[in-house]
Amino acid sequence: VTGVQTCALPIWYDLEATDLLGEGKFDMALSGYRRAYAIREKLVAEAPNDSKRLSELATAHSNIGRVLFQQQQFDAALAEYHPGQEILLKLTQTDPRNADWQRALAWTHKNIGETLQGQGQIAIALDEFRKYSADMDVVAAIDPANTVWQREAAQAHCFIAATLFARNKFEEARGEYRKCHAATTGFARSDPNNADLQVMAASACAQLALINVALNEKGEASEVVHQGLDILAELEKGRPLPSAGIETLKLLKELERASLTQQH
Repeated sequence: VTGVQTCALPIWYDLEATDLLGEGKFDMALSGYRRAYAIREKLVAEAPNDSKRLSELATAHSNIGRVLFQQQQFDAALAEYHPGQEILLKLTQTDPRNADWQRALAWTHKNIGETLQGQGQIAIALDEFRKYSADMDVVAAIDPANTVWQREAAQAHCFIAATLFARNKFEEARGEYRKCHAATTGFARSDPNNADLQVMAASACAQLALINVALNEKGEASEVVHQGLDILAELEKGRPLPSAGIETLKLLKELERASLTQQH
């Protein structure tokens, strides 16, 4: 097997494993990702300072961790996420302006946070989501024109907010939901033909309304509910609502009833 073939093999294994994961064949996907990891580990051993190989090894850890997380093997998932995070931390220290590495590092905090949530470790998960948000702010600042990165930075606030909500820290949660709502609805206004963005904005309205209902703040709750309903009504004029939009619409209507009940 030539060096070129050795480098190409893990890519092939990754692609096959990703397809298997999409089909819900978790064990087979895990096997494929582990084959890719084994090759990448050998490649790094041959060139331990090769940043490209190190980055690919970090991705291999993440791929394995993701499957384990979906299988609810949380301890095993963390055992993959942490080494990948350590690799990326070292890479970003050598080149802080490398946005791809910074973004990958940010996502390790998100992945670890979600895994800790799965274990019921909400307080530690919250710390990870805050790190995710801080890192995504760094990434977004590197290229303000990159709309994907801007959206991810905004969504990070929703992760923080949802975790605060779960801990009954409603006022703090509302502050984070407001940040997410302001950014997300702004994205939706700037790209009115993007159905995914419209649904995301409507969902942000629902989330902010939900926390206001919990705080018995009927004014803001009613305002953002109607904003979300208007967004989906406008979207529905041009096409059927996607499944996520239908679910968001149901939630908004429930919240509308709840806010009306508060007013009487």
